[in-house]
Amino acid sequence: MGKFLLVMFACVLSVGCSSGGGDSYVPPPICDELACPETSSCVVQEGTRVCECNEGYAGEACDECAEGFAEKDGVCLNRFSCAYEALCEEGFVCVDTADGKRSCVCPSGFTDLGDECACFGTVEDGECFIDRPCLEVDPCGERGTCADDGEMTTCGCEGDYAGPRCDECAPDRVFLDGRCSPIEPEGVGVCGDGRFEPSVEVCDDGNNDPSDGVTDFCSTDCTEHVWPGGEWPGNAPVRTETDDTRLLVELNESTALYRVVDSGTELTVKVVAEHDFDFLTHDQDVNLGLFDSSGAKLGESLCLNIARSFGFEYEPSHTVSAQGELIFTAPAEPGTYYVRWSHGVAIRPCQMPMSNWGPEFNLFVIYVR
Repeated sequence: MGKFLLVMFACVLSVGCSSGGGDSYVPPPICDELACPETSSCVVQEGTRVCECNEGYAGEACDECAEGFAEKDGVCLNRFSCAYEALCEEGFVCVDTADGKRSCVCPSGFTDLGDECACFGTVEDGECFIDRPCLEVDPCGERGTCADDGEMTTCGCEGDYAGPRCDECAPDRVFLDGRCSPIEPEGVGVCGDGRFEPSVEVCDDGNNDPSDGVTDFCSTDCTEHVWPGGEWPGNAPVRTETDDTRLLVELNESTALYRVVDSGTELTVKVVAEHDFDFLTHDQDVNLGLFDSSGAKLGESLCLNIARSFGFEYEPSHTVSAQGELIFTAPAEPGTYYVRWSHGVAIRPCQMPMSNWGPEFNLFVIYVR
């Protein structure tokens, strides 16, 4: 009796026994010894080796396509998968869904307009970049290397240039003949305005006439700019237009670019914006806002929605304008502040928050004392 129990226990452990119930051992079946077609896999079921068809295959030899599958290039594929048939229009990407079907979607960054995938920004190497000034306008020009993270733009300036957007001359350089050049040995110097136009006057800070009642920001000998906060904050405005959008602006009834005001002063920026439309362009939002020296936006921004005029839908191009006011109070904290602008495609009017396109899009520079 003890020997019989021992044999039965050994049989359980080894998964195989002699057919006569004796104490001889029969090895369990091993899949390595069974040759199955490439479209199947060997499995052991109830002590027996069998060839089980892979997904998509059927038949005794697993040489047929299962229901819902079809042959393509010698392989059985799900009839509703992207691999079998994408069925997507140009510009769309086919993806397989969790329910075993397929769907056509736009690549990351692109907007689905129903019959096309549109990029309301810049396409580079097949990718769509939104609100990336380095790709769209390059605020550093040829004077430095532009870098942005979608929030703030910075410039790595070349040797002759300095400033947030490389629009100023380095300390040992002056603006001469359209570029920053070494200071003459005899000490003759001019003030660079950062615009790099040969016709500009010396120390062009946008206020060469102190009699207009606005503080002048040139040193007495016109060898440098001066600023109440110390370091010169950069020139403005540099860009009041892009390829298809233009601005006319004034601050408290004046177009002077730089201001010194007291804390609590009410300031009003009036703006008229124009946008050129053609067959492919969409409605536009133009935004204005106040930013501190760290690039943070303060208070509410102004949004002007410029909508296409449907009466011109068969014209090759047309221009639409909008106007408004940004009213704010000078901050309590002394320092330098910037009125900046940006614009972009409006899927829905004024729905997207304002982007900070950096110093390149300064409209006014304000020192609050």
